[in-house]
Amino acid sequence: MIINRIFARSPYIIEINEIGQAGSKVELYIYYNGTTPPSSPSYTLEKLIPASNNTQTLYNISPYLMEQIKHDVFNNNYSTDGGLLGFNQYVLVDVKRYKLVLNTYVLLDTITYWAYDGFGYYSQGYNPSHGQAMPVHLDEMDYYFWSDANNNPSLNQLEQAGTFTAYLEVGWTVKYTQLQTGLTHSYTISADNMYNLYRVYPNYYLTGNKVEIFTPTSVLSWTATFNPMEECRYDVQVVDFINMYGAWQREFFFKASFESLATTTTEFNLMQTIGLFGSWDTKA
Repeated sequence: MIINRIFARSPYIIEINEIGQAGSKVELYIYYNGTTPPSSPSYTLEKLIPASNNTQTLYNISPYLMEQIKHDVFNNNYSTDGGLLGFNQYVLVDVKRYKLVLNTYVLLDTITYWAYDGFGYYSQGYNPSHGQAMPVHLDEMDYYFWSDANNNPSLNQLEQAGTFTAYLEVGWTVKYTQLQTGLTHSYTISADNMYNLYRVYPNYYLTGNKVEIFTPTSVLSWTATFNPMEECRYDVQVVDFINMYGAWQREFFFKASFESLATTTTEFNLMQTIGLFGSWDTKA
């Protein structure tokens, strides 16, 4: 199943433009994953058409979804295979579209969306999708995490490599490959859900690992590499933030940065003497 995603920090526009409509209506049924959708709409939005030759009506539903999404707790999954994402870090919404004809609302369709606290770039316009059919909410690239023989990531959350979020379905496989020896650790997803997955398998903290996600037919869908980095001189700065996909992302800042600014001074005499009968050019 491909889920319909909304990144609600950008506008998400619902359009209704039916021939002969006098207006339209959108009903939003907002709920959390694993709960029953509400029997009555959370919000109802209505509009009349601007003119008989302009029947298009548009609704930006993002603000109503953002009200329900919370990131009040950072769940840093260290070692649980298939850990689930906190239920309030995203919402589901059933969107019902209606057209108004002869003072009667006619249901057009009902579509379920998964909404996240993410965004698209200005150049992407409204309704950004980020183009992933099976969404992993982290870019495919090389990452670095703090690794030290004296660290104890099982007890100190700031020494953990962090997590990544993904919507995975039954039969998908998550595989960790140790970067030095090629040892692997894998597990198979048992239910369709949003997952909060650890980036580094606990036994691979000193060596790092590659993470690969495979479909049930063993097709590689997503991969990223997490490389260990040791820092002996400076304090490592750990930053957790909500990325453009609406998921927690951890980054480590190593070393130190210094900036200097060189300045010079020149004395300026504001009250210059021109003499009793001095002259000056007012147009100079």
